[in-house]
Amino acid sequence: MKLSRHLPFRSGFHCSTVFLVVLLQFIFLWHQLKLNINSPGPNLRRSLTVRVPDETHAFLDRAADGIAEQYHAKLLAAQGDPSHKVIIFDCLEQGKCYGLGDRLRGISTLFYLSVLTGSSFFINAPIPYPLENFMVPRLHDWRINGNNETGKQSKKPCTWAEGLEGRIQTPFDEVDEPKPELAQVDTVGRNLLKQSSLRSQQDTQFWDWLIQWPQRLWKVDVETFDAEQELSGKRLHRFICNLGYPQAYLTNEHLKKEVQGYHMDKLPQHYLFPVALRVLFKPSPCVQAEMDQYVRRFPDWHDPDTIKIGVQVRTYVMEGAPIIDGFLTGHIQPPPLECYEDLMFDIIRDEFRRRTQSMNELDKWDDRSRLRERVIVFVTSDNQQAIDYLNTNLFQFGIRSFSTKHMPSHILESTTIEAAAKTYIDWWLLTQMDRLLITKSTFGETAAAYSLKPTVVVDGWVDSCRTWKFNNTFHSDG
Repeated sequence: MKLSRHLPFRSGFHCSTVFLVVLLQFIFLWHQLKLNINSPGPNLRRSLTVRVPDETHAFLDRAADGIAEQYHAKLLAAQGDPSHKVIIFDCLEQGKCYGLGDRLRGISTLFYLSVLTGSSFFINAPIPYPLENFMVPRLHDWRINGNNETGKQSKKPCTWAEGLEGRIQTPFDEVDEPKPELAQVDTVGRNLLKQSSLRSQQDTQFWDWLIQWPQRLWKVDVETFDAEQELSGKRLHRFICNLGYPQAYLTNEHLKKEVQGYHMDKLPQHYLFPVALRVLFKPSPCVQAEMDQYVRRFPDWHDPDTIKIGVQVRTYVMEGAPIIDGFLTGHIQPPPLECYEDLMFDIIRDEFRRRTQSMNELDKWDDRSRLRERVIVFVTSDNQQAIDYLNTNLFQFGIRSFSTKHMPSHILESTTIEAAAKTYIDWWLLTQMDRLLITKSTFGETAAAYSLKPTVVVDGWVDSCRTWKFNNTFHSDG
């Protein structure tokens, strides 16, 4: 009985105690959870990072694999076909090749023309220095001379060979044994190129698919191009091309069946360009080795919480030299460098806002200052003054930045192979950034289109700070 009289009191006291203990544990765990979320370290919510999902890049890789596999099966089936054709991207005249961005656009357009017509595709770009020095085949071997040296890797720094044939990359020391190449060799096309009769004037047709500056006149309407009829007269077709409009094939009635056969109609239009480049290119061993040197400077480069921002400034003036191409003098008045400076810091602040959305208000300012340590800015330009200006301002605010070595130059103005290499190295590095600030130029636009990263474009042709978000349309095609 005594026990029964105290039982209700003891039971109530016990329940209250348990409740308080559980409540205190819940409060403690909740506080620890908030501390972890608020920390600017690895536990920061990664969903706030402005990044293209890994799934997107994986999808682009799969699409490239699928198109390459189907394309090479069609080329293999063309063995012995007397009507099989060869399409070559030619870069043999300095004034018609334009810059790297223009070349990549033209290559993408001709690659899909080759795919959809079942033609062999090769690239002949020896100026100002052979393309194989800087980009090598990834899934399709486009090398017109079939140089095998590009498959070798080196643990040593590379020198740059200037010859049109023979050894392309030359390390200071011996190279490792060749590693298996993924790039498929088009034996049908290579055998045809060996035939002197194919290279004769009677069996060769030359094409100028160029946008002429500054009028931007089109030599060809890709959307209405009847490839079967237009290519039927010759077997070898050599193109000078800077059109970056592969999506036009999607609405070309003459190629509708082929487009559907490759499932290109299922791809978003802006995926076509990055898919083409994923089939064709990867950095050469020497370019990759130099890129790796810069990446190793930053131990947190591959940390998902690191904020990598790429800035490309096109001034059209290099070290006091005249503006590139005389006609541009009357058409371009570049904005002041302060424009890029302000926009660059706007992007950094915007990234900070995204990162601090879930942070505790009391710790927000402290965390923002520590977030500054997470930022890496890569600056590239055709003008050393612009590079120095932006890097100096970033340093004053305690933000890490870097630029590649060698004097800046436009690829058309490259007087050394090192300067030409810088163009390609800078382009590849831009594609690895998380956010981009670029000038209205095909160099920056192709890097943005390849990487699909959030990008702000500066007009660059007017002296005011006019901008827009990149919509995966090249300005010279729009």
